[in-house]
Amino acid sequence: MAGGNKDVTNGIFELVSFVLLLFFVLLFAVILLLFMICVYRGQFNISWRRLFSFARGDPLNLRNVGLDARVVESLPVFEYKAQSFKEALECAICLSEFEDNEKARLLPNCKHSFHVDCIDMWFRSHSTCPICRTGAQPKKRVGKNSTDEISINVELISSGNR
Repeated sequence: MAGGNKDVTNGIFELVSFVLLLFFVLLFAVILLLFMICVYRGQFNISWRRLFSFARGDPLNLRNVGLDARVVESLPVFEYKAQSFKEALECAICLSEFEDNEKARLLPNCKHSFHVDCIDMWFRSHSTCPICRTGAQPKKRVGKNSTDEISINVELISSGNR
């Protein structure tokens, strides 16, 4: 008789499992159908950009805040030489170390440097240094002596001032 009870218990367990599985599958299908109907009717109109935007005002009307291409080109470019630095420099955008003879762009206001391609891409949508958020547009000096000073011992390829 013990074997008979085991078969009945297994049968009931299988039936309950099947009914629960069927219930959850149907519940999921009904929720999905209701969601699709609401989306089709336009009743469920959530703007994901608006939901996750922390900016004030309408996020769809935000203007591009990147740097002007002329300003980016005016930033100094230098060729990296490992012997000029105590420690290896790393580009904070791509997280790669500079290699000898690679071109890098120096931000004059904060003295941070990055690969030219990396920082140029960054400045398409930003106007600040990616490390310290200092404005990247060079500060204009007032007075007779308005030459650019760069306190780093590397040879400049071009300062871009035209």
